[in-house]
Amino acid sequence: MDYDDNFLYIAFTTDNKASWRIAYGVALDYKEGGYTTGQDGWQRKVEFERGIDAQLYFFWNGEFFGNPGTDSITSADLILWKNGTWEYMQLDKVGFYAYKGGSNGLQSLEIAVPWEVLGGKPEKIAIVVYITGQGAGDSAVDSLPLQDAVKDSDNEWGDVDKFTKFAEVLIK
Repeated sequence: MDYDDNFLYIAFTTDNKASWRIAYGVALDYKEGGYTTGQDGWQRKVEFERGIDAQLYFFWNGEFFGNPGTDSITSADLILWKNGTWEYMQLDKVGFYAYKGGSNGLQSLEIAVPWEVLGGKPEKIAIVVYITGQGAGDSAVDSLPLQDAVKDSDNEWGDVDKFTKFAEVLIK
């Protein structure tokens, strides 16, 4: 994560070896209040120990039970938590993203979100990045920083995962 006067920049790489239909979530906490429990902006079974104010979500359209996909990102949303509800925006209408990937899945993702869309430049920002299943009701299966909640269980794709660890950056 990095920033300048106009944008918050987020980038990550994966260790994917195959292309499946999965979603990548990025949760941001940068002001008081925020969303904590229930299902997140894409109806995934994830909760947050601290209130999050925005999510970035990307759908990777890979293989699904033998059915090929486009091996590409087919949806990219910026979702803001405002007045107790989610406000949805297509990321390419308000910010930017670029990725590398193909038949071996998403390999890297770079994101730029304007501070003005987030309500201004905060003093600090906390982030957690995670992977979920393809549909509503799925839960997280991996995260950065790694959470105890996403470690293997008997029902890892369908349990409820609570994120307790976030990476933080002070904004100057």
